[in-house]
Amino acid sequence: MPSSSSSSSSSSSSSASAAWVYLGNTAHVLLLMNVIVFASAVRYQRQLFDPLWKEQGFCVMNPDIKYWTSHDLCFYADVFLGTVLYIVYLLLKREKGMAPANAFLLPNVLGILGHGIGHGAIAASIRHQDPAASTTTTAAVGGDGLLSDAPTLWETLDVHSILGTIQQFTPFVIFWIFMLKAATPKSSTATIIGLAIVSMIGSFGFPTSFGFTYVQSVLFAIFSWDELWNKPVAEKQFEYALYPWIVGLPLAAIGWMESTQCSKSVIFLGGHLIYDSYIPLSIMLFYMICWLRSSVQHPTTATSNNSNNKSKSKVA
Repeated sequence: MPSSSSSSSSSSSSSASAAWVYLGNTAHVLLLMNVIVFASAVRYQRQLFDPLWKEQGFCVMNPDIKYWTSHDLCFYADVFLGTVLYIVYLLLKREKGMAPANAFLLPNVLGILGHGIGHGAIAASIRHQDPAASTTTTAAVGGDGLLSDAPTLWETLDVHSILGTIQQFTPFVIFWIFMLKAATPKSSTATIIGLAIVSMIGSFGFPTSFGFTYVQSVLFAIFSWDELWNKPVAEKQFEYALYPWIVGLPLAAIGWMESTQCSKSVIFLGGHLIYDSYIPLSIMLFYMICWLRSSVQHPTTATSNNSNNKSKSKVA
């Protein structure tokens, strides 16, 4: 009888593991497909996107109000929520069974803070921008937001001298190395450098106003690819399945909503702030679900200590 019970338990555990692998793999394949479709649509323009979004690559609310644009709000939200997320991580990271969830959360905290700083830099550049720049930008994008005439990053670079080329390319390489290391923390240094160079070269073909969109698309694609092919099957458990369904896929849907419905509805709800806020909030939801599940599966130390103390008092 014991062997039969053990066999049944093992079979059940194996079935559950297979289900987590299937769910996680499916979500990551869908995310990769979404990145390809979205990036292709942005690059070749299929008239899918909202004119306001096409003008800047974001849905920006209050563009003329200093310190209150969507970029400013994203900076405030990312720094605040990223800090809260890190505090929650510090409080719960040592709980039994939280190691797999911790592996997802810590790199994202760094990414969220970096993401917010990026928006802060954009907001600062807008505050110091020539008022006529917005008219120039619209004209450069074809007046109605078409990308056919928009300058690419490569066209804005001065590559007439070797030294000048090195000086301009080095910051891009360093930026990509840090971002890719956060997205794939277990990848080797050589792999990260190779991916950084390829990602940087790819960015040169995109309009400058869509640089942020390109960066996010590449990071999502590399993250999903890394999870699919480089993560050992033994590590593809509950957390692996939950994360893309709670964080990745809904975020992809929000990205499409922002880019196609900006002037109709999204701009009145904060614009790009919706997208940015969802990232830390959804990761928080993911982490708390993992913690609740872990709490059910693993009795707390406090409970064990209370039981021991009661036993000792009875003996005494």
